[in-house]
Parts: sequence; C-alpha cells; structure tokens
Amino acid sequence: MSKRSEWASHWIEFTFEQLEKTLQSTRGRYAYGDELSIVDLCIPPQCYNARRFGVDMSKFPTISKLEKELNEIPEFKKAHCHNQPDTPESERKKPLC
Repeated sequence: MSKRSEWASHWIEFTFEQLEKTLQSTRGRYAYGDELSIVDLCIPPQCYNARRFGVDMSKFPTISKLEKELNEIPEFKKAHCHNQPDTPESERKKPLC
C-alpha cells in the first residue's frame, strides 16, 4: 500500500468510526431521522472512496447499510459516479456497493 493510500485509509477510518457511532443513535430511515439531509448526500461518495483506498467496510455496518439503501433511490443511482457521461466504460460495470 502506498503512503498516499495509507494516509487516506487512516483518515477515512478515523472519520467513519465517529460517524458509525453517531448514526447508531440518530438513524431513522436516513442518517438523521426520516428526512434526507446533507449527510445522506455525502455517504455514497465517501463509501466509494473508502473502498478505493482499501477500507474494510465490514467494520462500519450502519454506514454500509445506509449506503446500500441510499443507492436504491433513483436520484442517487443517477448521480452515482458510475453513471456519469465521462465515466470510463471499465468503471461503469462495477456494482454500486
């Protein structure tokens, strides 16, 4: 693992540890209750980056479950990086989560 990947995964895990704890007490249908918030908009791209840098997402079951549920919302599917016009074909074939 490169120094860049080590640095990125360290800070992603550090942040996700705190977010996981918080979500366990605030989560409803979404991150904070039953209405979408800015936090929900940030979770899918942050999870994508976490995987890019080798973070073990099994350590974050609440975040992972929320990401999976968010990725079922049509607007989230449409906005996902795999569905953008400039996404390389090789990236389009990867599963959302």
